Amino acid sequence: MKSWSIDFIDTDRYCYWYNVNRKYNYNTSHIHPSSYVSGVYYTKVPSNSGKIVFERSKSEEDRLHFQQNRILAGTINPNNNRVNTEHWFTPQEGMLILFPGHLSHAVEQNLTNDKDDARVSLSFNFF
Repeated sequence: MKSWSIDFIDTDRYCYWYNVNRKYNYNTSHIHPSSYVSGVYYTKVPSNSGKIVFERSKSEEDRLHFQQNRILAGTINPNNNRVNTEHWFTPQEGMLILFPGHLSHAVEQNLTNDKDDARVSLSFNFF
């Protein structure tokens, strides 16, 4: 059986940071350049504190343009990960999401009821 390990002393191979998104905070669409794998681990998630949204590349959206008439005619549900232009996850405490660093993503605005509550996550990249 093969196994692999990551040398956690070599900081040229990874980086990490934490995010504290208070009420009304959000993260605009972005990518993680040069990262093979990026991830986010949620440590605190108040209700209604925003989803993470992954966006299809424009070229994929163009290829799916032929589906538009089917969506408008109601023969296909637009909330379908095979045809929609975004896919999202509602974070939960203890959830880990891994994704390719070149995948464009954003985090919705934190609209929790408690102005002093925050969504807290640990994010990382492996190069």
